Amino acid sequence: MSSQRFTHFWAAETIRQQEVDAGPLADDAANRRAQTAADAEAFVLQRAHHLAEAQQLIPLLHSYQQRISAGLWLVFMLACLSGAGLALNLAPQSARQISLIEAVSVVILANLLFILLWLFTMVRRQAPGGLGYWLQHYLHKLTRNQQRLAVAQSYTQLCAQQGLLKPALSSISHAIWATILGVAVLVLTLRFIAYDYQFVWQTTLLSAQQISSLIDALHLLPGILGIEPPLVDSATQISTNPRATAIWLLTVIVLYAWLPRIILLIACEWLRRRRLRQLRLDWTKPGYAELRAAFASGAAREIDPAPADIEVISKRSAPAPATKASACMLMTLELPDALVERLANLLREHHNLTWSANINSASDRRQWLNHLANFQSHNQSAPQLLLVINPLLSPDRGSLRFLEALTHHAHLHIILSLQDSVRGKLWSDALQEHLPEVKLLTSIGSNLQPKSATHSNVSTPALDSCFAEIKEIIDAWKV
Repeated sequence: MSSQRFTHFWAAETIRQQEVDAGPLADDAANRRAQTAADAEAFVLQRAHHLAEAQQLIPLLHSYQQRISAGLWLVFMLACLSGAGLALNLAPQSARQISLIEAVSVVILANLLFILLWLFTMVRRQAPGGLGYWLQHYLHKLTRNQQRLAVAQSYTQLCAQQGLLKPALSSISHAIWATILGVAVLVLTLRFIAYDYQFVWQTTLLSAQQISSLIDALHLLPGILGIEPPLVDSATQISTNPRATAIWLLTVIVLYAWLPRIILLIACEWLRRRRLRQLRLDWTKPGYAELRAAFASGAAREIDPAPADIEVISKRSAPAPATKASACMLMTLELPDALVERLANLLREHHNLTWSANINSASDRRQWLNHLANFQSHNQSAPQLLLVINPLLSPDRGSLRFLEALTHHAHLHIILSLQDSVRGKLWSDALQEHLPEVKLLTSIGSNLQPKSATHSNVSTPALDSCFAEIKEIIDAWKV
């Protein structure tokens, strides 16, 4: 079950269980990136995928799938050895006589008995059982890593909830039996080619008449294919046509043992794939219903809302409706109010730029990231965004995460005043390391160019000189 669709549902179930156990995750960025989803289910899956990526769960999902695949390969290798051992036990090199009664009992009747047992468990059991389910359940207890344990548990629960566990384990069981029987037929064929065997029908309880009736019953399908039936000497119970008997025995094993397993394997695999295509979220589960309501209302869930008593420094940070005509925006990051006022007045002379906001708080960041995500989803294109950074700020992790989130919804150009050489160098190095795709705009004299180096021996920026430098960059900038 390694399809991409199943992996998305698996990640969603893992995230849901985490949120049920430990509370809601900080999902602002994931919600914004998933807002372009066509429906609630796609929104939940995309959100869960982004959260799983942020928590490094995707590699764990792939690792768990690889471990399952490796375990299955090991099981099928053991099945090949078991098939070879079965054939060598039926046709040993030391004894050149093969008991057909033993061959029919061990291969055909035992296989038929296990098929009937499988049918009984499929019909009567509400929950999956059997060796495969038992091994999967108790192997989880050997996992010490909590994240790996959560991934394994969500895998099992998702398969059980979506009705995938029974057909998947049934497919594995029938494939193992088909491998054992197929290898046994192949090894028996090679033994019959290499050695001369006699076939006997010796038995303690069955009479000659009963043996004849058994041969007639087993010959029903081989007879349709034109296979010659075995001839038995009534006195010695030895087959008088060993070559025809060998071909008949191989055909009986294929038709009555191997072929039913192949048919059941195809049926179970078809059912498994059909249910994979019909995967749906269960909206009655805790966590999914809230997300569905949030998607329907268009509201993002706030995990850490700003306190109501915090004063908003800049009243101009409230978003205004964006249009395609205002697809070039200017935003500032924690600039002084006096400089923000002058920049807002400056933009009246620039018809290709629209004033956006001065970002002063975490709530401002969330508000404008949501605004940009909505703009992108409505206009099917990302706007051009000029971001003026306060030259006195340092490139901390929160600011870099905010800039990275902006790059998901806008073509970001950063204006950085180089009047503080130390912080300018820090910003330049941090952007080149973490966000190399972002264009850093600085001014040198009267020329505008992307730059990674900074001026040295520059005094602390004053408002006038900082405004003049920013104005020079805005005047020279072109989309």
